[in-house]
Amino acid sequence: MAEKKGVRNAKIGLGISVVLLVLSLMGNAWFYTEMTNLSSEYNYYKYAHHYNDSQYWDLVDAVYQLEHEIDELEDQVYRLEHKLSQYESILNMEKSNTILNLHHIIQEPGGLTTVKLFECPYAGYLNLSGTSTTSTFYVKIQFWYQDRLFSFRETLGTSGQTVFLVLPADRITIYVGNTNGHSRAYHTISVTYHY
Repeated sequence: MAEKKGVRNAKIGLGISVVLLVLSLMGNAWFYTEMTNLSSEYNYYKYAHHYNDSQYWDLVDAVYQLEHEIDELEDQVYRLEHKLSQYESILNMEKSNTILNLHHIIQEPGGLTTVKLFECPYAGYLNLSGTSTTSTFYVKIQFWYQDRLFSFRETLGTSGQTVFLVLPADRITIYVGNTNGHSRAYHTISVTYHY
């Protein structure tokens, strides 16, 4: 009977060992399955995070590019607004440019002297003033506009002022002259271009 009892104990021990072995194998299989699932999830999340990280930096770069474009467009708007303001000033003839300021000329009797050549990009007017040692002192301007010569002359005498209208021209010529018969003339002239 002792033998039967030993066989029985051996069977029970073997049965318990088989059960433990099966449970261990099942545990290992479950652990392996879970690890495989976790690894797959990790790889998925890693890929998704990498994709999102890459997408994030792509979006950051796109935002930077758009901000740069906005800055450039704002600069362009500022320049255009400034240009518009300049054109409005020109349209309202609020701009001026000093062409000559107290320019001195010594002239022989009956002389005509070219004093200044300049470009006139916009229609406007010239405000000329001058003094002279002769009452026959005059100013004259000439320019071409659309194949037509325009010439204006005004006597200023010993002190005077005049205004000449001008049209856009590549070159406006300002002259001073006198009709003295015998003596030199000394002139001082100032010219401002208003446009």
